[in-house]
Amino acid sequence: MTSAVADATRQGAGAGIIAGGFIEENSVGALGKAAVARKLPLLALNTDFQDHALLAYQPYHARPSIRLAELLDKVLRGGNPSVIAFEQPESVKLVANRRIARAIGLEFPGEILLRATHVIES
Repeated sequence: MTSAVADATRQGAGAGIIAGGFIEENSVGALGKAAVARKLPLLALNTDFQDHALLAYQPYHARPSIRLAELLDKVLRGGNPSVIAFEQPESVKLVANRRIARAIGLEFPGEILLRATHVIES
């Protein structure tokens, strides 16, 4: 992970994204440490990784498994997937990590802290 972050910053990356399905959980800590060492802010697309990213963002659905089964049932019964309504999440979780912000020399605008559902202080 350290070499990947070093390569990214050398090539001019100004930030990085942690997409939950593409990284093993035990690698996230190493990625987070390498990013902090290079002052590279990370956005996590899953709040499970909130301790290792500047911001973590995740849509929230109350019953994702049940809703997925309902949609799959419609398609398997011959429904056209292109006409099935797209649903917005019920809410969004936004976690601001002030510990990471301090470590990489950034400060959150007040608007971000007000919208955050959780703020990690230390």
